[in-house]
Amino acid sequence: MDGAVLVWRLHPEMIMTDKKPLKNPIYRFDYKNGRFSDVAVKTDSKSVVYAVTDDRAIKELDSGKEKLRYEAPVAFSQLIPL
Repeated sequence: MDGAVLVWRLHPEMIMTDKKPLKNPIYRFDYKNGRFSDVAVKTDSKSVVYAVTDDRAIKELDSGKEKLRYEAPVAFSQLIPL
């Protein structure tokens, strides 16, 4: 099973570019042969999210690309933003 993280704009019609509303999703990250169990948003950034994968890792995703990967000795089920 493949997993994906999609970042959506809640009201794309409110932001116009070249007289057209923005389209959704604005970012997408695909994870082949794996699943995500939780996602948390970095509050001081518009493009960074953290995702927990089923292979005991936390991925930092920025604009739909993996920027950082932290592998842990135990599996995580969720992230709690501080």
